[in-house]
Amino acid sequence: MGNKERQEELLATDQKFTRNKRKVQANGIQPDFSVRILTLLIFLGIILEINNVIFSYAASYLLVSTSSLLLSSQLGFNLVLSVIMGKQKITFWNLTTVILITLCYILLTLNSNRERPKSLTEREYFIGFFCTISEGLLYALYLAVVEKINKKIDCYEMVMEMQLLMEVTATALATVEWCS
Repeated sequence: MGNKERQEELLATDQKFTRNKRKVQANGIQPDFSVRILTLLIFLGIILEINNVIFSYAASYLLVSTSSLLLSSQLGFNLVLSVIMGKQKITFWNLTTVILITLCYILLTLNSNRERPKSLTEREYFIGFFCTISEGLLYALYLAVVEKINKKIDCYEMVMEMQLLMEVTATALATVEWCS
């Protein structure tokens, strides 16, 4: 997608939000979420909390350099899910970036014995490795679903309410987990 096409898309989205906001103000009606979207937002909040827990487990087993390189695999997951769910096109540059990053983390795993702390067992290392890759995949899925939901939202207020609902759900789950 070219720069001009992207600008036109952003302008069309802004005009849609402005038109819907005027409609809401004229009718005096506040837009509401459907039960389906509300349920999906609560589910996404739960997914976000699971993602955070997985990330904390991964961070306890891997070094920061290893973890950050493995998290870059999220770019590949984002590319695949944006093609599947968002109907985006794969460009040469996107594909090249994903291939290079994938090669980097394959080389990292092949050369991982020298970087690992002595107290870390092989089992713990692979738990951290698996958790980091899972976290990248789960967050890429979260981003793709949020993008699809944002296309059905009528105004900026609903976008903010949507974010607030997901974050409050994730925070409530973290609080319950922390207290128990």
